Formats: sequence, C-alpha cells, structure tokens
Amino acid sequence: MEFETGRNSGRLEHPDGGVYLFVVERPDGPDPQFQPLVRADDADGFEPPRAGTVEHPFTGRHWGSAEMLLRDPDGRPVSVQAPLAAAEES
Repeated sequence: MEFETGRNSGRLEHPDGGVYLFVVERPDGPDPQFQPLVRADDADGFEPPRAGTVEHPFTGRHWGSAEMLLRDPDGRPVSVQAPLAAAEES
C-alpha cells in the first residue's frame, strides 16, 4: 500500500514501481468500474491521440495532479494525469 486516503481507498503499487492500482470502496455506489490511468510528463506537451475524444481538458485535482479525461474509440474512459504546474499548485 503506497498510501491510504482514510476514506476506504488507497493506492497499491509494487515496491519496484511500474503499474499501480487505486482502489475505492463505495458500498452504496454504482457497479464496479475499471478506468485506466496514463501518466504524462507534462500537461502542456501532451498530445491526445486522434482516435480518442477529449471528455474534459487537463484540470487541477485535489490529489495534486492535473487530469484529462479521454474516451477511447469504444467510449471507455481513460484518465491522463500530469504534474500540476507551479502556478496551479498555489
């Protein structure tokens, strides 16, 4: 467990790094979903693939990343996350 949020969720990552899994427990929520997350080095330099659709552009999130939501050609959501720019952090 890399970290826990204290709200029945947390991030599991292998000690050697690589792919990780963020788990959220929502007993009264919708059916379980799988949403891949892709890391980008820089939000300004990220070029979304032409085959996908941008659902919303990069937006600062409370967990310290900027997130863009894409839809793949079949309509599945894909989260792209990049570090927040210094101006967005303050």
